[in-house]
Amino acid sequence: MLYIIRIKTVSMNSVVLDCATAAISIVIFILSLLILPAFLPAGLATLAAIILFIIVMSGGGYYISKNPI
Repeated sequence: MLYIIRIKTVSMNSVVLDCATAAISIVIFILSLLILPAFLPAGLATLAAIILFIIVMSGGGYYISKNPI
């Protein structure tokens, strides 16, 4: 006998995913502002933290828009 299994997929609300991505990005930004000055000069560390924040936000937004979760 052939059994067909139906799996009900549950998708999260995109607003919730956007908020989660933003919150995680802010945490990464704050941590990088605290950690990077130990390895880089202050101005360069701040710039690197901002660039990292933009990359994380862009990557999260791209992933959310391309992959239905």
